[in-house]
Amino acid sequence: MTAIYDAIKSLSVNARKALQDLGRTMSFAIAYDNVDVLLKTSVPTVEKTTENLRHLTSGLFFPLMHGVRREDLKCSKELWEKSSFNPYNVDVLLDKKTYLDLATLLTDELDEDGLTARDRFVAWLFLRDLCTYGPVYFQKLLNNVGEPEALEAIPLVKTKILPAYTMEVNNSTTSGNIQAIDNLLEQAGILDPDEISDDERDPDFDATEYILPFHGDLGTGDRIQSIHQRRSIEDEPYHRKQHVLFCPGLFHCKMACTDTLHRILVKPDTARKDASCMMNEINILRPRETHVMTTKPGFRRMHQSITHIGICRRLDCWRVLAQRLNSDHTSLEQFAESEPKIEDLKKMANTLALEFTSNEDLPLTRLNPSSERDELFENATLVLKYLALYEEFSWAMNNGDIARVERCLLPWIALFKATGKHKYATHITRFLTTVHFELSERTRHAIRYNWLINVTGKPGKFRAVDWYVELHNMRIKVRFLCIGI
Repeated sequence: MTAIYDAIKSLSVNARKALQDLGRTMSFAIAYDNVDVLLKTSVPTVEKTTENLRHLTSGLFFPLMHGVRREDLKCSKELWEKSSFNPYNVDVLLDKKTYLDLATLLTDELDEDGLTARDRFVAWLFLRDLCTYGPVYFQKLLNNVGEPEALEAIPLVKTKILPAYTMEVNNSTTSGNIQAIDNLLEQAGILDPDEISDDERDPDFDATEYILPFHGDLGTGDRIQSIHQRRSIEDEPYHRKQHVLFCPGLFHCKMACTDTLHRILVKPDTARKDASCMMNEINILRPRETHVMTTKPGFRRMHQSITHIGICRRLDCWRVLAQRLNSDHTSLEQFAESEPKIEDLKKMANTLALEFTSNEDLPLTRLNPSSERDELFENATLVLKYLALYEEFSWAMNNGDIARVERCLLPWIALFKATGKHKYATHITRFLTTVHFELSERTRHAIRYNWLINVTGKPGKFRAVDWYVELHNMRIKVRFLCIGI
């Protein structure tokens, strides 16, 4: 037992030193989230009831990679001067950018074939599905498909993550978030200036001059916004937490995307009556879970359903186009017997992307009278467009294409608003406008290129920061379970 205690103490000291060494650089980010653990250590009786549920807060530190320096984050004062929470800006008309400014900035230009970057990705998606799940002949051509272009890829660098000490703090309240932030900063060696003696104070260094990115879910974002609002009258920057910059977690955003598609394509009764509805495929893929899928399917079920249904529908589009070009090709097997070349398949994929998914004429077509419309085709096209948008967002996150992630978020913001997920739309819009219109070029680079991290250093293994926090929480709970057993 003594050896075990000595080992734990040594590891704790080393972990503490590593966190403080990282804190001195002032070029790091923090992610934290609540983790509730049920400790079955006692049996409650009538005379004595015991609350076994512990509300804890876990956190992760990771250095900002890709050449980020401490001076790149020295903009806390500038952001506070532009903040709407600043009391000096009460009667000042601030030039705040909106969603329309983002849409103008993050434009998508056409290439020589009349395709946008999204169209080219959808064409690649069609071709990949055919060569992966189609007949054997097409599977032989998979090596010629390649990967879609990256609009702005984050360099492939391995990111080191340092776990923080789990805190017995309930961050579901604003005061709990203040305690969590102060505790995390203290672990990194950043203390309240009022608690630093004159002998220990460095007159040439002030930690509050630098912004610190804090990653988390929307609950964390709401609490941090409340902190900025409630403490805006404080004189000291540390007390009003002006150095805290909230970065919305992309993993929770991805979960919101699946919930948005559920609200559009599955949950409404009218959405399940159309002949092109997703429920037809769900009845085949999950015949025993139809009720769950129409109520609360959760992220994993919806993610798998979106992926599998999208593949099936895109393969069916190949069948329709092949039959249009040659009436003898009534199936993909017959189409494969003609042994088309990869160049011809790529041209067909471009046609599928333009006519069956993008279909820029669809908004105008839907204004025509019902007698002049093919409503079944219109609905099927919209479903394909939404499913492909989710695939593009997932691919961009996994491959670290940060520019594509931002461009995908623009239509998702509109879909969030249309389905009542206004918090996601508001937080993501506020974050993107802050990054692109209020930060300098170097600061923008530091935030954008560290919005996704890669702890393995391998291609296709980029993950959202909040995903690693959830993974860390799962491991904590597993350890507690093992200890209890």
